[in-house]
Amino acid sequence: MALIDKFGRQITDLRVSVTDRCDFRCVYCMAEDMHFLPKADLLTLEELDRLCSAFIARGVRKLRLTGGEPLVRRGIMTLFASLSRHLESGHLDELTLTTNGSQLAKYARELKEHGVHRVNVSLDTLDAEKFRAITRWGSLPDVLAGIDAAQAAGLKIKINAVALKGVNEDEIPALIEWAHGRGMDLTLIEVMPLGEIGEGRLDQYLPLSLVRARLSERYSFEDLDYRTGGPARYVRVAETGGVMNEARMRMTRVPAGAELILNKVSAAPGFWIGNVIVMAGVPHIMQVMLDYVAPKLKTGAKMLSDSVRADCREGDIGTELGEIAKKHPDVIIGSYPFMDERGGNTNVVVRSRDQQKLVAAKTAVEAMLKRVRAELAAGQA
Repeated sequence: MALIDKFGRQITDLRVSVTDRCDFRCVYCMAEDMHFLPKADLLTLEELDRLCSAFIARGVRKLRLTGGEPLVRRGIMTLFASLSRHLESGHLDELTLTTNGSQLAKYARELKEHGVHRVNVSLDTLDAEKFRAITRWGSLPDVLAGIDAAQAAGLKIKINAVALKGVNEDEIPALIEWAHGRGMDLTLIEVMPLGEIGEGRLDQYLPLSLVRARLSERYSFEDLDYRTGGPARYVRVAETGGVMNEARMRMTRVPAGAELILNKVSAAPGFWIGNVIVMAGVPHIMQVMLDYVAPKLKTGAKMLSDSVRADCREGDIGTELGEIAKKHPDVIIGSYPFMDERGGNTNVVVRSRDQQKLVAAKTAVEAMLKRVRAELAAGQA
């Protein structure tokens, strides 16, 4: 029996974290002094195989192993070897992983032998000193050597790059051109301005709406029909010939007394959206944003927030939101989809510590939405 969600969509893609441990301590992901789960609390490799196989029997066709850093899990190649039987039987279309690349030179050829054809590699900068500062423990030459080994083994690579304010925002065009020049797609990732990981995420936060607006001054983007299991949309960069898309970081810690699984994925062109599962009495993402996240973002002025119902789909307003974000750099502008009686709809969220700036940005959003709704209505007439 297939896995079907409440909107009638079949679940065919699955990500499985095989460990919470990592040999990096990236500033946007982990505190330097991390406390990991006891190894006894983790599923064994045999249990992970049983779990993945159960999902495959229920219709999952694409399986991605993640971490932490999956390649630091002892014996991980035995899991890849075991799961490859589902590729050989035709019950699984793709087996892949997301990695920081530190161990890729060691395992690339073996991954290929076990039926892996593509991997995602996290890489935020090509500057060795910045790389060390971002990862705390990482070595850029090791990661580049891993990418070389993976390509030599015949693996297709996609680069995941987190956009960090004041750190690598000036490098993003160079990253795009480097990746595309080597035949690799690139995903830009927006760090979520929430969580408690020893660094101020608001200080790191660089809205992808602003990044997209800047890139649009330099590059031409062509929307592609390619889709994955999520709402992400892919574009081809005309000047490089390569493919780019956008994504959002996950929240790593949750309010006391509530269990929240928050997975941020992008719908290009460049603003945040969320798929949310909430339990233990937290009824709505906005409740979390207002009651928990905003007051804890940073000491100082209180974070103010407001929202506007768009009455259109996210794809209809992406470029316009990017332009508004560019004109209001001190305001966080985001959006998330929801289902209503008419089908797909969107909420636009505007957040700032300055009331006047919040009102100005919200006014711009409302004017844009009024215009877009009129254009959509005219097109349907």
